Amino acid sequence: MDISKFHIKHYSDKNSKKKMIFVHGLLGASNNWGPVAQEFQDFHILAYDQRGHGRSAWSPDHDYSLQVLSKDLKQIIQTHAFSDVILVGHSLGARVVQNYASQFQCKGLVLVDMGPEPEPQSSNQTTLMLKSIPTPFSSHKEMTEFFNNSLLEPSLKAFLRMNIKANDQGQYDWRVDIQGAYDILEEGLNSRWDEFKKIVSSCLVIRGENSKHLAQATYQKMIAEHFCSGEVIPGAGHWVHHEKKDEFTKALRGFVDGLFLESKL
Repeated sequence: MDISKFHIKHYSDKNSKKKMIFVHGLLGASNNWGPVAQEFQDFHILAYDQRGHGRSAWSPDHDYSLQVLSKDLKQIIQTHAFSDVILVGHSLGARVVQNYASQFQCKGLVLVDMGPEPEPQSSNQTTLMLKSIPTPFSSHKEMTEFFNNSLLEPSLKAFLRMNIKANDQGQYDWRVDIQGAYDILEEGLNSRWDEFKKIVSSCLVIRGENSKHLAQATYQKMIAEHFCSGEVIPGAGHWVHHEKKDEFTKALRGFVDGLFLESKL
């Protein structure tokens, strides 16, 4: 997909030689990273909407495989000359940056609440939840009534509503390519340990203490069998950087500052 089809946002110091790219998760968007990005004024930070998400275009052939999403990341890195970059990915974004780092070396890699081991229960629950939402809604009123009566948690309702917009027919339908989302969830059922073991870049794994998307056993295996360091954020679920922004930022800051300290030695 042409680079012009991606919505890309830059944060902080564009003249900084320290580069970091944030990659969002399924149904997310670049602005999910805004509050964290603002804490790194000494970096040039780039965040983008992945294809089929936010304000980026949908995939022309509806292909949202990890290989395609990783190629998108590669294209963005090359286009913006972000050599020696630190990659930070949450959920689906973690899968994308892991796939990229299994092929190319980067300054550092941060995997946020996602690992190489499939979590079928959480993936299947997400699929069922999305399919339970009766889009398209005929009107804004119908959409509002549905979510008002839904038993979903308020924060999840708000997140889902951000992914629904009015179309040309006046209906309210998914902003994201929803079939692509289902395909992504299906691919997420595959183990990626072989890919993970190919990574040679310095790596940090951040897990939310209460997460159902990255099991404690998987997290411990990642730390024990590879060169990764790890941080578990107390009280956080899957959306670590949103639920516990300060604790997340502290863990990320410690890791990235250490990378540049090492390069000076």
